[in-house]
Amino acid sequence: GYQMLNPFFKVERIKPETDTVALNLDTFFKIIELIDDSLTYATAPKGLGLNMASAQWLKRAYFLSALTGRRRLELCKMKFSSFKTLENGTILLTNENLKIVNQKKQVNSARKRMYTIPLFPELKQFLISLGLEQKKGLDEYILFPDHEQGEKRISRHMMVQKLSRSFEYFISLVKHNQGKVCFKSIRKVFTSQAKDDYGDKANILTDHKTGTVLDEHYYDPKDFFAKVEREFSVLNYDFQIMKRKESEVVA
Repeated sequence: GYQMLNPFFKVERIKPETDTVALNLDTFFKIIELIDDSLTYATAPKGLGLNMASAQWLKRAYFLSALTGRRRLELCKMKFSSFKTLENGTILLTNENLKIVNQKKQVNSARKRMYTIPLFPELKQFLISLGLEQKKGLDEYILFPDHEQGEKRISRHMMVQKLSRSFEYFISLVKHNQGKVCFKSIRKVFTSQAKDDYGDKANILTDHKTGTVLDEHYYDPKDFFAKVEREFSVLNYDFQIMKRKESEVVA
């Protein structure tokens, strides 16, 4: 039969540019402090339904985003069953890369695309503060599980929208000179730090294709994951502080 050539084979693909920047840590922690300040909610739009108690899951989501670099829906769908242990003892958080999975559905690809993040000390401490040691392996959402929601439950997709809208409100209260920032700017905290520490190997953590045959087919990441698990750090934050403040809100 006749084989048609790709009419666009000489067209150079232009990578879209973004002016969204990574949130610096000073701005990030100012937002965290705002969440724990009752005065923050006096001017909050009523449509957001924000108060200090209901905003605690948002604070956890901001931390989880900064510590994993995952997208909003992926954060909201993470479960305590999303962990596995390698033969060398390295514990990994792993789940579907939903953006790629949804793209591949359009071309009927059955192969799953998974992201994989070792539980480096900071991430592990954060997850332990949320009950990892008791809940690991359970089919329970990490963020705002049903039993914490009460009678007025919101769906995972509604949570995604609330993450963006709440961030817009909180960042409007913070003085900064960073230019354009949005929820994605929290994700970039992780990706930027990973790039600074590990160079091109950061693609293994962020699940971005490197484009090299060596990394895609011949590089065994187990030793790299073990290295990240031992030494990587993003926020340099003590999550006992977070737990103490949350207990004060509940009290």
